[in-house]
Amino acid sequence: MRKNIIKAKTGLYKVEDLVKQLLEQYKECRDNDYYLTFRVIEKLTPEELYRPYGEILLKPNRVISFKTIERARRKVQSKYPELQASKKVQEARDEYETAFIGYAIEGNHIPHIDYSIGE
Repeated sequence: MRKNIIKAKTGLYKVEDLVKQLLEQYKECRDNDYYLTFRVIEKLTPEELYRPYGEILLKPNRVISFKTIERARRKVQSKYPELQASKKVQEARDEYETAFIGYAIEGNHIPHIDYSIGE
């Protein structure tokens, strides 16, 4: 299996290594995949940070896929429990996973699940 290795101005990274570094450095990244994606792009291709979102999504040769970042976050958080999301976000993610399984098996509607971390 091919490892996801990306070349950045700062050298070669395995995606997991970069994601782990960012989860350690920014607690917000543990709870919020959008914030994590922002930090990954900031690290790898800072010139792309303020381009319109649609342009980034449709760019044929993006440096990294948003899904790859999310998968790497899941893998890192499973290996390193100290980098887990807050309890509230973990519960929301579990609830969403359960709802998605219900959708996949029985065709149930997936409810809106609140991932916000506010009080």
